Amino acid sequence: MTGESIFPHISELVCKSLEGEITAEEVAALNGYVRQDAAYAAYYVRCVHIYSSLKKTPQMQYFFCLEHIEGKLSPISLEMLGEYEKIAPAVPILARPTPARSRRAAGVERAGEQAVRQVNKASVLTAILSLAALLFFVVFAQFSPDGGADFVATLSDSVDAQWAEPQGLASRGERLSAGASYLLRKGVVSLVFDNQAEAIIEGPAEFEIASENRIRIEYGRLYVVVPQSALGFSVVTANSTIIDLGTEFGVMAGLDGSTELHVIKGKTAMVVANKDQHASLLVGQGTAKRVYGPLASVSDIVVNERLFVRKINSQVDLLWRGDTISLADIVGGGSGFGDGMADGGINPLKGEFEVFSEVVRPSVGPRGYQRIDSLPLIDGVFVPDGSDGPVQVSSEGHLFESCPATNGEFWQGIFNGAWQGGLAAGVPKHSLRLEGVTYGAGRNEAIYMHANQGITFDLAVLRKRVGGLHVRRFCAKAGISETVLDFPGLVQRNATGEIESPKASFYVLIDGQVRFEAIDVRPGQATVSIDIPLSGQERFLTLVTTQGSDPGGNHLDWTLFAEPILHVERP
Repeated sequence: MTGESIFPHISELVCKSLEGEITAEEVAALNGYVRQDAAYAAYYVRCVHIYSSLKKTPQMQYFFCLEHIEGKLSPISLEMLGEYEKIAPAVPILARPTPARSRRAAGVERAGEQAVRQVNKASVLTAILSLAALLFFVVFAQFSPDGGADFVATLSDSVDAQWAEPQGLASRGERLSAGASYLLRKGVVSLVFDNQAEAIIEGPAEFEIASENRIRIEYGRLYVVVPQSALGFSVVTANSTIIDLGTEFGVMAGLDGSTELHVIKGKTAMVVANKDQHASLLVGQGTAKRVYGPLASVSDIVVNERLFVRKINSQVDLLWRGDTISLADIVGGGSGFGDGMADGGINPLKGEFEVFSEVVRPSVGPRGYQRIDSLPLIDGVFVPDGSDGPVQVSSEGHLFESCPATNGEFWQGIFNGAWQGGLAAGVPKHSLRLEGVTYGAGRNEAIYMHANQGITFDLAVLRKRVGGLHVRRFCAKAGISETVLDFPGLVQRNATGEIESPKASFYVLIDGQVRFEAIDVRPGQATVSIDIPLSGQERFLTLVTTQGSDPGGNHLDWTLFAEPILHVERP
């Protein structure tokens, strides 16, 4: 069959598929037509629409018209269709009466009978409608008219937003209508469409709510989070249409007409258009594209996961760009996002925040757990010594049951930085190192906590401060600074040359339970890596350093937790 004679055959196959009577061979034929020619694909989608309208089946209603698209569609790659089929939601199928079951036992075949392969009708229908849905997304995004005055989205939140027009969006909960345009001079806003797609826009930006499933941006930055309920949501720029395939992605539209697409999760279909042609391509997680120039040239660029604001919360002034949370910054009195003070920290003797500028000689630590009321993200500090039994490590009474016995002394305090020195023994003040990397506030962050000291962070308070972001993991590196080896007269070695002193141990506890330990760590050995998954129910995260088993006690235990971060993500 060729030309016009194929269309009646496609109609017949569509009816069979939607009635659940299609064979495997006919499925292959129908898929072949859809993939062979854009006109056949468009006709197929139209048949589905007409069928569902006649049957008045709510689960199959498609509200679009493809009267004049033949010849306009760019070829859609088989890869794109395949990728959409992987993530397409299941299509509900109305139950049909089933005939009475045969008395023949299941799995028993009479002699001479040939087994017939059964086609799963629901799977066939779902696969076909999935193909139709993807075709609809690409076609509809390019050729359908924009919406009218119906309200289709809501201003969910805003931080320091300033609009060009006095009638700009004023308050949370305000509704946005399809076809309305806005100019955001500064600040950040979050819009939630009725299909639950979220668009976070950073000013300066000019945008239009094109329809209930599409936003057009003239210039500015836009980050989109699309749940399954909004599959196919699209962003339109001067030269591109980005169609969601179940993902999170950022779009930056320039005043020069250029477009950057950065895909953070999942996949998108990108339709690039100039006056002469359209081109479609898949852009997957961790990749980025730039479209520029009069010919809409496409080039690969490095994905930038920090380029876009990905979540806002005006109640806590949160603008989250996908950053990790620095525990060193929190020790310095900050929020975890870089506003803490270098060398700021806590003196365990006083239980107060201070800025450390010079070496504090060894002190005998106070007995008991000290709450830190001035820093809400820090629950408290303590000097670990298990000589008399378990040690309290939280304000809720959690205990470090296996805490080793120590001399109960500590040097310095717990602070956002990594330096030691200024001692009479001839050790100048210097930055600390692990495996050749120099640490300190403002570069490679670290918490310096010379043994014996412990600190507990309150994850419950932290979750509230970050506006509901999920805290997923704690990661860090731990070790004794290798700068100890720069002063060989201070290091004690045994007969074989192995370092006998100093040694120190590291612990990480979650709600009083030891989740990590490294015993008798020596300077110069490989850095100890820490990676601990966290759940939403766990509250207290405790870091502890103690002296090792060496005879020097805690002398020269220049211990630090380097790059101590919490990985967070959107719910």
